[in-house]
Amino acid sequence: MSISPFVLAGLLLCGVVVPILKDAPSAQAQEQAAPQPKAEPSPPSPAPSAPSSSATSGAAAAPAPAAAEAPIPAAAAAAVNPVHPTAASQARARQIYGYDCEMCHGKGGDGVSQIDAKTKLRDYRDPASLKGLTDGEIFYIIQNGRGSMPGEGPRAKPDEVWNLVIYLRSLSKGKSAASPQVGVRNSK
Repeated sequence: MSISPFVLAGLLLCGVVVPILKDAPSAQAQEQAAPQPKAEPSPPSPAPSAPSSSATSGAAAAPAPAAAEAPIPAAAAAAVNPVHPTAASQARARQIYGYDCEMCHGKGGDGVSQIDAKTKLRDYRDPASLKGLTDGEIFYIIQNGRGSMPGEGPRAKPDEVWNLVIYLRSLSKGKSAASPQVGVRNSK
């Protein structure tokens, strides 16, 4: 069985490989364990850090689960979506979802992970799944990550993330851009 490059990239992004790397000793720990030759004392310079800060910087390199669940800043939660969706922007959002989100959040937002069958995420087709979240909060989560979900960070343009917010909300309205009906007219 072969793994598609998109699934492999998703595994890397979603942190599946991180537990393997977490057990490997850090370069800083290896440096501290290695015997250091005695050097003659030199005058203090402003560059070196104190021993306590090197211990904290080693801890900062590992992901902190508590920080992942920190509350979303009020300013981010209050942000209003500045984007007005177009057919093209929603097609692009559907494409981004397919590349970056579907492997974990499921086809059409059903919450069934292709990576871990035991993991069940929110079913975005259910209107209650996003009811308690503002557009700003959803934007923040996509941009910065949450829990074990990595954020898009600077690789996604803000307009694309805002369009993804609109796309996610559309999944629960049954007007999903995931199944466009091209050439079908309403006969009202």
